[in-house]
Amino acid sequence: MVSTVLTVRTARPEEADLVAELARTTFPLACPPELGADDIAAFVAAQLSAERFLAHIGSPSTQVLVAGRAGALVGYALVHDEDPPGSVVALLGPGRAVELGKFFLAAGEHGRGTAHELMGAVLRQAEAFGAGQVWLGVSRDNARANRFYERHGFELVGTKSFTVGSVTLPEDFVRVRVLDAGRARTASSS
Repeated sequence: MVSTVLTVRTARPEEADLVAELARTTFPLACPPELGADDIAAFVAAQLSAERFLAHIGSPSTQVLVAGRAGALVGYALVHDEDPPGSVVALLGPGRAVELGKFFLAAGEHGRGTAHELMGAVLRQAEAFGAGQVWLGVSRDNARANRFYERHGFELVGTKSFTVGSVTLPEDFVRVRVLDAGRARTASSS
């Protein structure tokens, strides 16, 4: 019998190709309809290659988290502990913030609890980085993702641009979640 138990863990270097393949198949599912296949392919080649994932996996400031089921990767997330871009800094609250840079699931995993489990791992990783908040950018046109982030406490705080291939999308939503541990630290330091 094949196990259907979900596991969520840190990616290993030898899985960079598998994460890149998952990214190649899941990223286009989240793109707004006005993006062409060439622009999506250019973004995937530049940002979601096995080499890029290997660099992320080896970086002390990034965690690549993967969700697996029955021996296959079914989801991944990137948590970046780096200074936010200037266009985002003004949208964040006080304190340290990490970015949820990518959060994608295989199509068959929607509605199975996988996203909830992977988000739990993201939030634990953010706290391990010492952050009081997590920020992310998400397409304003991706209603499913926006509902998911709202349910997980990510408040809409503004917009930012996002470039995919030769197209710059002017108004991706920026969402922020204040972490419970961050709230406790802020309250105790007041």
